[in-house]
Amino acid sequence: MGLSPTSWWSVLPGQAHSISPASNEGTLTSPPPSFTPPVREIGIEPAQAGPFSASIFDCTTFWEAPIGQTWYLVYAGGIPENPASPGEWVEKAAVALFTQGSDPNVAPAFQGFYPAPEATGELTITAAVGETLTLRDEGGDVFSFDVVTHTYALGSAPLTGSASAD
Repeated sequence: MGLSPTSWWSVLPGQAHSISPASNEGTLTSPPPSFTPPVREIGIEPAQAGPFSASIFDCTTFWEAPIGQTWYLVYAGGIPENPASPGEWVEKAAVALFTQGSDPNVAPAFQGFYPAPEATGELTITAAVGETLTLRDEGGDVFSFDVVTHTYALGSAPLTGSASAD
């Protein structure tokens, strides 16, 4: 689906560059001349790969959908609290948010990491209703996240008309 498995986007706010997985990790490069924008698909999927190395952000699930003229791309997972010691991390539950206009030829812009207050371990996206995502942490607690206002609430969004992860 969409951008998660095949595209690597920058982690710098407001910049539209790609990170080439073949080069040194974190080196910013422009998209190649043969760049073909990915097909956009609305919904949730497991994040086989994300735009970050696991030492920056460990992705579990990915969601994308348009809200108005803007596409929202959200990676759920965790931020390692001790990235200097891989394998001994404690994950800080968070989402990483990107936005993209209606032109898929323009790379998404990184909006930021949004840590979930009082969540334990990594987050997983379990459902989406409009602009609200339902997330579950490793302890089983459920949170909702509004992708437009960047706010969390304890509990889930109503499931009418939702997309859910299998």
